[in-house]
Amino acid sequence: MTITANTQSTNLLPQNLASGPRCTDGLWLTLGAELVYTQDTSGRYLTFAWQHSEAFGLGTEIIVDQLNQEEEKFTPVDRDAYLEQLHGVLTSLVPSKVEFSFNCNQQLLELELTITPIMPQLGQAATIVLVMGRLLSTKTGSSEVNRKTKIPTVLDLALRSQRHQKLLN
Repeated sequence: MTITANTQSTNLLPQNLASGPRCTDGLWLTLGAELVYTQDTSGRYLTFAWQHSEAFGLGTEIIVDQLNQEEEKFTPVDRDAYLEQLHGVLTSLVPSKVEFSFNCNQQLLELELTITPIMPQLGQAATIVLVMGRLLSTKTGSSEVNRKTKIPTVLDLALRSQRHQKLLN
């Protein structure tokens, strides 16, 4: 008796997955994060969703195109350090939790971010990261709004870690 196995993998995903629709309609916000975006190795935004985008003058209709075309729309203050962190995550394939200041329409924002590599197919290099985060504080001129209102407890940290692990898995 002979059993022949088909060793070809079936195409469960479309081949042009990278050229699929860009999710900017808030679907990413279902992850439970205030801010969610994806970027490639050059720092170019691929998707972008933020609960406060309208409040900071970022239109939701064509937000990805706006961010990539206009230098001052939403950029890290220290772009070189940010890109170094992004490349480090892509190289090591290990998520990183960081705080960065961003310029957003002439306002300074302090953001807490988790940068996670999107795992590539086996044998390929990672080229895209998923960034999730939240606004810590914002400065406009001489006024400052601080969003650090609650110091997380051990239980909060454990639940956050558990949610993060669940999302990664």
